[in-house]
Amino acid sequence: MSLPAAQSDLPTIGVVIPAHHAAQTIAATLDAVAGQTVQPTRVVVVLDGPDPETEAIVRAHRSAPACLVLPRNTGGPGTPRNVGAAWLMERGALDAIWFLDADDVPEPGFIAVVREVLKAHPDADFVATDFRRWYEGDPHPEAEGGPVGSPSAVALDWYLGHTGRILPSFSVVRARAAGAVRADGRFFDGTLRINQDYDLFVRLLHLGRGVRLDWSGGMYRMHARGISANGPDLWLCRMVTNESLACWFDSRGESGLARRLDRAASSALRTAVRHLWRRARAGDRVLALRLLFDDLAATRDPKSLFLLVLLPLGLDRRGRRVRLGDARLSPV
Repeated sequence: MSLPAAQSDLPTIGVVIPAHHAAQTIAATLDAVAGQTVQPTRVVVVLDGPDPETEAIVRAHRSAPACLVLPRNTGGPGTPRNVGAAWLMERGALDAIWFLDADDVPEPGFIAVVREVLKAHPDADFVATDFRRWYEGDPHPEAEGGPVGSPSAVALDWYLGHTGRILPSFSVVRARAAGAVRADGRFFDGTLRINQDYDLFVRLLHLGRGVRLDWSGGMYRMHARGISANGPDLWLCRMVTNESLACWFDSRGESGLARRLDRAASSALRTAVRHLWRRARAGDRVLALRLLFDDLAATRDPKSLFLLVLLPLGLDRRGRRVRLGDARLSPV
């Protein structure tokens, strides 16, 4: 979809929607984009590998979004997001990009609200809103509306403790940030299957400034196929992402932040181990012990040693409190 920019000085926003086997959800997401009270400048859906069923739905949609199909699946939304962002920016200047997932449903006023905030905060590298959780099987929630409060600054320290409060589907990122985040102009690390958004927001908050609105920008769809239902994968990828960020901070001479992210990587590993131990599928506990041994060899972290002793004895209290995904979702 390509529309003329509004005749005003308000920022222009393009939309990238990565999709993979999203035939059940993509129509509702595209409907929500088409139903925005302020239309985006351009919209592109990027299919992560051939997916005829999803592609047919996208190409038949009344809003006529652009549709790109990658030749093979890349394993996560990072590469489709990068491809879509490059496609948008090649077709004309944009102030910001909205990386909307193919299973989330934004409020009709999302673009109208965030572009006002972008205009009022020209130094902000991204604007994020709150969101509501929408569980699969529940009725489609009504638009919430309501007053929009004043935006507040997002500090890196706060974000590291509240990473689930900021998601790409309910954020817009300045187009100018691409070159600052990575020298090659990519927003996301395509080698990460998940947690690419965590990597991006950590980098943005270290390099610049973000603001957040305590206002619901839409509905985040909760379903058993989502990453929130697979704790081991989520936390093992968080471990890898933290290790990558630690190297990045170290290369910038930020040794304190590098050490903090290294500690966060070990903590994420232990959380993944607890999930594996609690889930206890075939091979899970063997993998959990191997991960702890590897971490001990690399870091000599006493917390990993204690966990290695406590788990087989059934004495790890924190492990007994681990939730295997959301209680309202079917087990994976």
